[in-house]
Amino acid sequence: MKAALEKFQLINGAFALGKRYRSSFEIIASILDIAVEGVSRFVIANRLNTNYRQLQRYLSYLVRMGFIDVEANGKRILYKTSAKGLKFLRLYHALLEMLLKNEPQVQASVVYEHVSRQVTVKGRGRRSFGL
Repeated sequence: MKAALEKFQLINGAFALGKRYRSSFEIIASILDIAVEGVSRFVIANRLNTNYRQLQRYLSYLVRMGFIDVEANGKRILYKTSAKGLKFLRLYHALLEMLLKNEPQVQASVVYEHVSRQVTVKGRGRRSFGL
């Protein structure tokens, strides 16, 4: 178990799975985690440790897919994780938990396919996030 845990590194609340760079799933999950209470782009960019251009591409995608709702609060624009985004987070964290606990009764590939179907853009394949 210790060897399995050493493979996983925690980056801003998301597991990097032994990689230096974050995957699109990890970035999306991090953005959704940060935006649960409704925050500005500035807060998301600071906590995610990313530049504005990359963040804007992900936010546009997440809004288009319905994972994030945009709310106007006076002059400020706030981004808040929607019900669909919360569902994605639950599935994502369940998958990570299975990877860490190494539970044999549920296969990770089944959960991965379910999660990837949630973010599939029609006709573009499961790895095209439209970013």
